Amino acid sequence: MNNTFKPTWLYIKQHNITGLRYFGKTIRKDPIRYNGSGLYWKNHLKSYGVDITTTWCQLFTDKDALINYALEFSKTHNIVESKEWANLILENGLDGANDLVSADTRAKMSAVRKGIPKSEETKLKMSVAATGRIKSVEHRNRISESLTGRVGSPQSEETRQKRSKTLTGRPVSEETKLKMSIAKKGRIPWNKGKTYSKKVK
Repeated sequence: MNNTFKPTWLYIKQHNITGLRYFGKTIRKDPIRYNGSGLYWKNHLKSYGVDITTTWCQLFTDKDALINYALEFSKTHNIVESKEWANLILENGLDGANDLVSADTRAKMSAVRKGIPKSEETKLKMSVAATGRIKSVEHRNRISESLTGRVGSPQSEETRQKRSKTLTGRPVSEETKLKMSIAKKGRIPWNKGKTYSKKVK
């Protein structure tokens, strides 16, 4: 197992058409030519083209400095919850290099993540990342509006009573029976033409 820390770039990419940004890391020598990673970000590039600009980058040669900067930037700019960023998780500068993460660092990363609820926007980004489908702003707004203030689609007591009366012990009138009979006439029975063994008969 290689525990040698490699100099790492932190970078910010921005899509020139949509304005969406992505905060990431790479150990490649040229962070400018690197398009960036992340499921949501990659799907975005597939949908809108690789028309991006590296607006900022910085090389870190110290692991602790890298981690502290990445986590602090992630929290300060709220990159997971914000619609302006494509990040699905907090950037720590070491994802993909977990053999370099000490117990102390893992505890620090865990503490940062705790208490951060997933907003509907974050869930939407994760859904898009999983399916590869980019939803339009209008579609996202409709989803957001439909979920705002919604708690399990509550029903009034009157509505529940009406449904209860409809479903429980409802008598079927002769008129209803006649309608059902007329509706069934002319239909081919589900078992017509099927043969059965003697045992089944």
